[in-house]
Amino acid sequence: MKLQWINDDYKIYFNLKEVGQIDETWQKEGKMILKSKDGFILELNIYGECGC
Repeated sequence: MKLQWINDDYKIYFNLKEVGQIDETWQKEGKMILKSKDGFILELNIYGECGC
């Protein structure tokens, strides 16, 4: 799953994949990339869980 948000100063991208599922929760991992207008780039590996 690829997501992105863009405004005049920043671009943020998420590249996520599902890595597990237990009951009604789903585990995802991926990378978040933040790029600023002045050239700064931040890349982070992320992990999370979502569900009811």
